Amino acid sequence: MHENHIAHRDLKCENILLDKGFHVRIGDFGFARLYLPGEEKSRTFCGSLSYAPPEVIHGDPYNPLLGDLWSIGIVLFIMLNKSMPFDDSGTRKMYESQMNRTWKFRHKVFNQPDYVFEIIQALKLRNHNNAILADRR
Repeated sequence: MHENHIAHRDLKCENILLDKGFHVRIGDFGFARLYLPGEEKSRTFCGSLSYAPPEVIHGDPYNPLLGDLWSIGIVLFIMLNKSMPFDDSGTRKMYESQMNRTWKFRHKVFNQPDYVFEIIQALKLRNHNNAILADRR
């Protein structure tokens, strides 16, 4: 999807499905958009607040491909911890939790392979627009 420069912009547990062969399928492309390298960043809030990266919540321009990566990190956290990483009872509280990186892992999570934590570590980056894949393509 990202290789074709398509940003989903609403990745969440409910939109990630498994088929009969246990292959991952992504559904609900209602907020999807084409995002080409060097293009102006998105300004539209779309998707689900609980899965949105800090810059979307704050109203800052953002790279929607990296926003998708943030959302996948949230999904992974939920799968491992059986709970959301941030208090989403209010927009301000959630943004502050994200910026202060106040999430905790269940004790059993620490028995996972190192690469699981490397992926989740991406959540700790305050300005993740400059992280991971940051407009390499």
